[in-house]
Parts: sequence; structure tokens; C-alpha cells
Amino acid sequence: MSSPAGSGARTGVVAVAIDFARPFTLLAPWLGFLSSGVAGLGTLDPAHARTWAAWMPVLVGSVMSATLNAASNTLNQIYDRDVDALNKPHRPIPSGRSGLGLA
Repeated sequence: MSSPAGSGARTGVVAVAIDFARPFTLLAPWLGFLSSGVAGLGTLDPAHARTWAAWMPVLVGSVMSATLNAASNTLNQIYDRDVDALNKPHRPIPSGRSGLGLA
């Protein structure tokens, strides 16, 4: 008997969390924030622009932009679970691999 999610379903907690985050969507906000931050470093004194103090907000901000996008993807899957049940039944909640508690 096959699982509710199908034969290729990933069911571990980490795998389901990755499916909620939809990693392929995280690249655009990460790269956008990073490239804007690097461009902003060009306005600094060249000696300061090469320090960790200058780079740390850019690096942390770029990681956080991807993290917030992952959270947004998860919230979308929670609120659109009825729509996803029809249109994207492979997603974690409609497929039965996760409930609202894990999301």
C-alpha cells in the first residue's frame, strides 16, 4: 500500500520542513538583498568596506530575507490548504505528511 503522499514522498521532519520552505524560492530574496547590500558597501570608505563590521549586516540581512521568505511560504501553505488540496496535493499538509502543528 502506498503512502498518502505518493511513492516519492519525503516524510521526515527535516524533509517536510524543507518542503514547507520551498528552497528554490529562497534564492531571489537572498540574492537581491545581498547584491543591494554589496552595492551599498560601495558608498563606504574603502578601508571600512573591507571589514567584518561592514559586511555583517549585509550577510545577516541576506540570510534573514531568505528565512522570512521561507516563513511566508509556510504561512501560505497553512492558509491555502484547501486550495492546495485541489491544485497541489503533493504539498505537506494536503498530502498528509504534516499537520498544522508542525507547520
